[in-house]
Amino acid sequence: MKHKKTVFIMIAVVLLIAAAAALLYRKYRPDNEGRVVQPQAAFSCASISFYRQRDAAWADDHLGESRFTMASSGCLTTALAAGLEMEKQKEDPAYELTPGELNRLFSDKGVYNSSGDIVWGTISNALDGVQVYVGKGVDNTIIDDFLREGNYPAVRVRVGGNGAMHWVLIVSSDETMYYCMDPLSQQTTAVPLSSFDSKIYSIRCVYWKAPSY
Repeated sequence: MKHKKTVFIMIAVVLLIAAAAALLYRKYRPDNEGRVVQPQAAFSCASISFYRQRDAAWADDHLGESRFTMASSGCLTTALAAGLEMEKQKEDPAYELTPGELNRLFSDKGVYNSSGDIVWGTISNALDGVQVYVGKGVDNTIIDDFLREGNYPAVRVRVGGNGAMHWVLIVSSDETMYYCMDPLSQQTTAVPLSSFDSKIYSIRCVYWKAPSY
């Protein structure tokens, strides 16, 4: 009888752990799962820096010592440059940080690994005074908090909603939709996140000042 009671207790504990894990999974889904997000408030943006990763000025520049170029794989660097520039221009309208300049800084300071991926812990070596957020999950409240503070998060999406992985910069929102600066777009207008089925797979942000939350 004592043995059976112990077994029942162990089963109950396992079920409780499984239930807790399931709740956490739904809130913080892994990057390869993706999550549909919707803003809880409207956040405007007075001026957007529109940059293209395939701009001839830097399209052929390599990401560090990797074989990848800005044209092929520079969407994230392009998004980060635009976000940092937009934030700084609120205090200094003449400030400029092009994707080509940021890529050179990252390359010179060893921010990229051999595959051209950004090593997030090394960014402060290239840019003084920045802070880096690497999200462990996808949560629209994090995006809203950044926009509220005047910071612009980069989010990973799929091209067309089901294609290759791609990074865009969230720049504003209304009550129902986020809007992005898309490094692949030829247009100088913000692209609705619905162009990517409103689903994101991870959140990153590099910003000059610490948000209040």
